[in-house]
Amino acid sequence: MSSHERLTIRIDRGQRPAVTYNQSTSSVQIYVPLDTSVNYQPCQQSVGNGYTVRLQRMQQQYKISMQHTLERKPEFVVFASNLVHKKEIKTTVKEVNTKVEDLTIAGSNLEVSGILKGHNLTFESTVGEFEY
Repeated sequence: MSSHERLTIRIDRGQRPAVTYNQSTSSVQIYVPLDTSVNYQPCQQSVGNGYTVRLQRMQQQYKISMQHTLERKPEFVVFASNLVHKKEIKTTVKEVNTKVEDLTIAGSNLEVSGILKGHNLTFESTVGEFEY
């Protein structure tokens, strides 16, 4: 990922927590499980240029953050929690302070709050997919 590229972060529900990076499309796919009672290990994925996306369980929700190795503060912080009655996840963007030129964050039931700083920020609220 170069500093002039677009980066897309997509958060969906899945069976197990996972972070995958597709270099050709500059997109990160993050899977958050509905069951927050299982204590999974944190997972992280390098997305190039010293940036790492991290997914970790924090009590009843998951924290998703991206951080540069030379920076103390993360580029963004997103929380994902489950909506038990709908079998869906709720995605909350808490903070964005990024140097990435074009950043898109997409998640089901997306809510944006807090401090937002960036060149070209896009937020997409998606409808989750139902798994049989």
